[in-house]
Amino acid sequence: MKQLKDILRAIETKEVVGSVDVSVLSIETDSRKVVAGTVFVAIEGTVVDGHSFVDKAIEMGAIAIVCTR
Repeated sequence: MKQLKDILRAIETKEVVGSVDVSVLSIETDSRKVVAGTVFVAIEGTVVDGHSFVDKAIEMGAIAIVCTR
C-alpha cells in the first residue's frame, strides 16, 4: 500500500492541508466507488463536475481530496 506523501511527490501541488502520512487503498474519480482509504479526484467534466461530489466522497470515507478549486 502506498503512502499519500509518496503519491503527492509525483504531482504538482499548490496546497496540502492535513497529514500526508496515511496509507492509500485506492484512487477514484467516481464518488460512488469511494471506500475508507480512498483518494477522491474531483475532475471537472463537460457534463458532470466532480467537485459537486466532494462532500459525498468524504462521507464515504475518502482520506484525501485532489481538486482544482
